[in-house]
Amino acid sequence: MCRAKILTCEFGRVIFGDPSAKATRMRLKITKQPTNTHKDIVTALGWTSSNELFSCSDDKTIWRWNSEGEPMSEVLKLDTYVTDMHWLPVKRGVSDTLAIGTSDGSFKIITKLGKIDKTVDKAHKGAVTTIR
Repeated sequence: MCRAKILTCEFGRVIFGDPSAKATRMRLKITKQPTNTHKDIVTALGWTSSNELFSCSDDKTIWRWNSEGEPMSEVLKLDTYVTDMHWLPVKRGVSDTLAIGTSDGSFKIITKLGKIDKTVDKAHKGAVTTIR
């Protein structure tokens, strides 16, 4: 006679067992692997009005993330380090323009999609540490 194993789930626990024997319990631990896209320290973060997060890093990239913490796309690869970022005021409910300060003394106006609209080179002798 063949006895089937029984598998049931109960409040996060899985119960294995033979109908004629005591059930043994096994706990499952589910963890999400961390998602790392930047290769160096993150230097600036900013939320958009559409609930997306943008991050700048010393790896000279800007990444876009959703509200769940999942990377959506690399927005832009730069040739200098980003020191600060700021979303420009909202127009008609959506802000899609970002200002970034850089370590070489320049600042850039960038669209949400990664297009550089304007660059002001050598705006300062040192790094632009804050931009608002």
